[in-house]
Amino acid sequence: MAKRMTPAIARFKKKHAGKTIQVSTPGKEAWRRLRRNRTALLGLAIILLMLIAAIFAGWIAPYEYQQQIYADAYQTPNARHLFGTDNFGRDLFSRCVYGARYSLSLGLMCVIASFLTGGMLGVIAGYFGGRVDNLIMRFMDMFQAIPQVMLAISITAALGNGIPQMITAITVSTMPTISKNCRAAILNVKNADYVESSRAIGVGRWRMIFRHMIPNSVGVMVIFVVGLMGATINMMASLSYLGVGLNPPTPEWGLILSDGKGFFTAYPHMVLFPSLMILFTILAFNMLGDGLRDAFDPRLK
Repeated sequence: MAKRMTPAIARFKKKHAGKTIQVSTPGKEAWRRLRRNRTALLGLAIILLMLIAAIFAGWIAPYEYQQQIYADAYQTPNARHLFGTDNFGRDLFSRCVYGARYSLSLGLMCVIASFLTGGMLGVIAGYFGGRVDNLIMRFMDMFQAIPQVMLAISITAALGNGIPQMITAITVSTMPTISKNCRAAILNVKNADYVESSRAIGVGRWRMIFRHMIPNSVGVMVIFVVGLMGATINMMASLSYLGVGLNPPTPEWGLILSDGKGFFTAYPHMVLFPSLMILFTILAFNMLGDGLRDAFDPRLK
């Protein structure tokens, strides 16, 4: 049957003659929705600013983070020292800039380790179900019964201070939450039509998981990653503040905050600026996470 030419079709063909029709994808649609969210873009801008500070800390910071100038000790913010100095005469602006490098990089390592352990356990539990699901989830419930910070403190107290010990502590303490979130994401797509079709034509289990289920759950998992980054930085700062995180003179924000807490009354700038760095970074990740949630699934808005 021949297609009938109507005036509307004729106008459409004339308007789009010679043009290539752009095919939209879920990723492009999510980015388009994210661009309209000013709060999420503000969070993204703050994160990018922190990343630039972390990458180019050696050029941005006017002093080395461990450089001690005793003649400049206890100075309030001024032209030479934008954030002032601490009791050892170390420039707080330089220490906060270098602190972005430690906090963001270590936070990312903790997130990757959490997803490689708890995330994979959640994926396996969600896909296989039954006894495997019950065994893994009850094992996660045992860890989740202990508050995350208390569990992390216990692990670092047993293993000692340092970067590997802190990554291990944060990974173990966040593993139950990540495993349950990834399990829920897999259960959400487990009975989808494309999964049933793939299973009907004989696709193997692991190929099904890595080629079909995880890629179609990546939108939800990205939201978990962004949210976990903020929580990880917060926990890292808490451990260092309590003295069970990194060792001095590492310029981690929680450790800088801990060094200045004894001088809070006389020199509040020692506590103010590292606190603001932690505050704005966690706030930025939370704003971006909310924006990504609305972008990937606008029904949740």
